[in-house]
Amino acid sequence: MVTRACISINNRCNLNCTYCHFHEKKDYIQEDNMDVITILDIITSHIEDNDIDLFKLGFVGNGEPMLDYEKLKQYIAHIGDYLKSGRIAAYTITNGLLVDREKLEFFKEYNVNVGFSVDGISAIHDKYRCGTHERVMEIARLIYICYARLIKDFCILVSE
Repeated sequence: MVTRACISINNRCNLNCTYCHFHEKKDYIQEDNMDVITILDIITSHIEDNDIDLFKLGFVGNGEPMLDYEKLKQYIAHIGDYLKSGRIAAYTITNGLLVDREKLEFFKEYNVNVGFSVDGISAIHDKYRCGTHERVMEIARLIYICYARLIKDFCILVSE
């Protein structure tokens, strides 16, 4: 039985990371209007019809989902009761550059986990991720402040 799904909400990014698979596919990937609300309705019907206690749902992108934050907010609010009750466990993955306290508080309100990647020490991260290490570390601290009481596992990142 299907108990998880991942919805790619866009095909855009605000970085140009050297190793990203997006570069290889950029000529083939096109924006398309996908009716995510209908997809979410199908998922919630599936949960109800099959009496599923926990459904895992990812909101990601073939790039950066925060570029479509307003749409993401609509999607999350649409399934808000399922998120707040714990029947849907949702997450999003971001490069962190567009995350701020307001967004984190919204995600926290709906129990949406936020993940982001750090490629190690600043020299390595900056080499591959467009010199963004310092900003991403600021967001890591903000995520810790906003989510500290909810964090079960937390990886401590050091600069060297």
